[in-house]
Amino acid sequence: MENICPCCDRHCPSDNLHCRRGEEHFGVESGGSRRHDGNPGKPEERMIVLLRKCGHFLHHNVGRDGDAAALADALTAEEKATLETLLEKCLAKWQEQ
Repeated sequence: MENICPCCDRHCPSDNLHCRRGEEHFGVESGGSRRHDGNPGKPEERMIVLLRKCGHFLHHNVGRDGDAAALADALTAEEKATLETLLEKCLAKWQEQ
């Protein structure tokens, strides 16, 4: 597990986080108490944590050592199409707000 938070410029240690993004990244509830499984409890919270981690990874790795298509190699063609549809739906809804 990472020991330094990558979510902002402060790079706090995982046992002394200072922002909500860091807490979500490490699965720490507000107030600093870590859950036993290291993940937020609600499915919606877990989804947001995963989206942030994926976004962070993409932000720092796409265009570096490989092409963007290689990042999706873990998915089947059907899974890629489903993911694209779901992401487009989320983005459209978020842009309405």
